[in-house]
Amino acid sequence: MEAVLNREDREKRNAEAASLVNKYSLVSSGTGFIPVPLVDLATNSGVQFWLVKKLAEMYGTEFSQAKFKHITTVLVGSSAPSFFGGFAGSLAKSVPVVGGFLGMVSTPAVFGASTYALGKVFIRHFESGGTFLNFDPEKARAYYEEQLAAASGSGAGTTAEEGEAEAKEADKTTTTAAKAKR
Repeated sequence: MEAVLNREDREKRNAEAASLVNKYSLVSSGTGFIPVPLVDLATNSGVQFWLVKKLAEMYGTEFSQAKFKHITTVLVGSSAPSFFGGFAGSLAKSVPVVGGFLGMVSTPAVFGASTYALGKVFIRHFESGGTFLNFDPEKARAYYEEQLAAASGSGAGTTAEEGEAEAKEADKTTTTAAKAKR
């Protein structure tokens, strides 16, 4: 179990986590440019895997590959824009000329947005003291969809103000959880 961090350390960790999510979202977008159908999808899944693994390490949470697969299947697979956008964009690349162009235009945006949303979901969960064992993907679905829409509409970037606001919200959640344990 991780030691209790003071507010400044939590804000610093939250900013580092947000930066990590932004970095992996860009890498994820880049996988959308892989011209081979389904290889891009598999590569993007690997990027998401490593993002969540690094976030778990950052928050001192034991990583579970089996739980990760289940969570991402429920969250990303149940989201029409993420699943159909990524899958259809990937398969579109197999259609000569036009399909390749459409796939190269749409897939990077969908991959980047879904990775961003997934990272934000895990930051929120880990900030509140959650682990892979108590993660409920059904409860996280609305937040995932909200973050996916935010990333799709304005790019996968987090401002310093947004990071601070998220840290303050996590601080409230952590304080409430600590009071409940007493």
